[in-house]
Amino acid sequence: YSNYCEWLLTTERFFIGDNTTLAFWHYYDTEENYDGGNVKISNTNGITWDIIEPVGGYPTASIIDNTGNAAVGGEPGYTGDSQGWVYAEFDLAEYANEEIKLRWHFGSDQGVIGYGWVIDDVVVSGGTERSGLVHGTVSFDDAHDNLSDIWVHAGEYFVKADETGEYSLYTT
Repeated sequence: YSNYCEWLLTTERFFIGDNTTLAFWHYYDTEENYDGGNVKISNTNGITWDIIEPVGGYPTASIIDNTGNAAVGGEPGYTGDSQGWVYAEFDLAEYANEEIKLRWHFGSDQGVIGYGWVIDDVVVSGGTERSGLVHGTVSFDDAHDNLSDIWVHAGEYFVKADETGEYSLYTT
């Protein structure tokens, strides 16, 4: 990998059900504590991203950026040398019955370079197939309301509208 890189690997939007996990094998060789990556999730079609923690946590609580340029500066993640292939698993229960995107985020500063982060055998499993879809647009007369703060509910299912007020709610 190069100095000052920021690499993003992002999935298309897809639906997950209950008891869903993300798992993959990976190998990383980076400048410890300064270069590395983590996994993020979005249930807002990529408008916002949350860092998701692997089972057992990330090996580093904060990938430090002493230059102001590392893409993942200050975030937890994988950094250093994994010493071979490592299995990672993430519990996605918090996002059950939602449409999500996943993102692998890697960044570096100006220092040492290495092989980087290699990801293989990605599996999202344990979910439920969707069987119904309710979609539409919410709106308000007051132009000052933030439509992306609105939640749409149908029984036990819920989804957040996007910034235009559109939503797609999948049921099982």
